[in-house]
Amino acid sequence: MLKSFGVERARSTIHYWVKQSDLEPAGGCQPDQVALDETVMKVNGERYWLFGAVDPETGRILHIRLFPHRTIVTTKIFLDELAAKHAVEDAEFLVDGAPWLQTALFERGFAVRHETFGERNPVERAFQEIKRRTEQFYNTFSHADPGTADQWLKALAWKHNTLN
Repeated sequence: MLKSFGVERARSTIHYWVKQSDLEPAGGCQPDQVALDETVMKVNGERYWLFGAVDPETGRILHIRLFPHRTIVTTKIFLDELAAKHAVEDAEFLVDGAPWLQTALFERGFAVRHETFGERNPVERAFQEIKRRTEQFYNTFSHADPGTADQWLKALAWKHNTLN
C-alpha cells in the first residue's frame, strides 16, 4: 500500500511501525447483532485460535484476538474484552454449532442464535480476508511470537475497518 504513494521502506521498518502503532479496531459500537466465530492460524508452526466478532450490518470487525487454545474459558475472556469495548449486552450473538461459543455466551447471559450461514457470513468473509492476507506474509509469522502475531492481526482488522 505504501508503494502506491511512492514510499519505499524496508519490511523491518514497516514491521516496527505496526508494532509501535498499537492499532486495533475502535470501540464504542452498539450493534444489534454480533457474528462470532474462531478459526485456526499457524504461528511459529504452532496452532493458535483467532477469535473474531463482526457487526453483520456493517461488516466491521468489533474485536479480534489470538489464543493458544479454543475453550470455554478463552471464549469468556474474549467476550469480556468485547463487552469492555462495545455495548453488546443487548445484542444477539450469531454463532455456529461450536459448543464452547454457545456455552460461554449462555454463561455470560448473552442472547444466542444458532446460525450456520446467512447473517453470520460477515465474520466468515472477514476471516477469509485475514487468511488471504496472512498467507501472503506467513513467513513473518514463522519466526514471530504470538504477541507480535496478535498485534499484526489487530492492525489488519483496523485496516479492514478503515478501508471498508
